[in-house]
Amino acid sequence: MKTLRRAFYRVDDALNRFGVIVTQTVSSMWCALAFAMLALISLPDAIHNGRAAMVAWLAQTFLQLTLLSIIMVGQEVQSEKIEARDIETHDTVMSSHRDILDSHTEIHATLARHDVMLAEIHGLIDDVPPNRLTAN
Repeated sequence: MKTLRRAFYRVDDALNRFGVIVTQTVSSMWCALAFAMLALISLPDAIHNGRAAMVAWLAQTFLQLTLLSIIMVGQEVQSEKIEARDIETHDTVMSSHRDILDSHTEIHATLARHDVMLAEIHGLIDDVPPNRLTAN
């Protein structure tokens, strides 16, 4: 059973790699250009057969062949822009986080100094004789 499972995973991995190769190939402008050139081969027949054949050629041949690759290229470009924006946003958030932590540390240090000063003031008040604290 383990051998069959391993063989299945190897085949699955190979198919996944093949799928990635096909996707990378089809989602290129070179592929879109090749598909457009392939579609243009049948253009003379479509022109010869009239308006309906031209509409069919445009919709079923040219657009379907070329738009798939062009849309995939556009999605890849958009994905790269979104990823770059996400990285920039992450860097900004992390920078703000560090600034907040630095401010937090400064506030704690200031509070610690104030506590020391208050303790000194309380010590000084405690050292004043009681008769000096009453109003005349």
